[in-house]
Amino acid sequence: MNLTTKYKEEFCPMLIKHMTEGLSYACFSAVIGVRRATMYDWEKVHPKWLESKEIGKEHELLFWEKLGRALATGQVTGSAACYIFNKKNRFNWRDKQDISSEDGSAGIVLKVLDYTTGGKDDNDPAKASANAKPKTKTAK
Repeated sequence: MNLTTKYKEEFCPMLIKHMTEGLSYACFSAVIGVRRATMYDWEKVHPKWLESKEIGKEHELLFWEKLGRALATGQVTGSAACYIFNKKNRFNWRDKQDISSEDGSAGIVLKVLDYTTGGKDDNDPAKASANAKPKTKTAK
């Protein structure tokens, strides 16, 4: 596989400019006419390309942060829901979940009731039921 045939160093500043406009790394492949997978391959063999991607990602974030501030202060109109959805998907934003107990202490105490052992001590293999099924414990 020859990854240098389509790669041009002039793509690096073009990528940064593209992402400065809030556009994604992935859609830059359409701008330069290559498959997205090709760009990911270039990251492994062209350090300047990888650096340009990382710099571009910071500029992309800056674009969206500025847009969010402008939306919040009424300088521009737009969809808050669209903005939030975009940030969650592109930049791994998550809703903050603040969980505390009734006494105000932080943290979670999770008591898992396991009915697969017939009420026997599941920490003692000698006491566990021979018919016990494997336990799956899930906390949400």
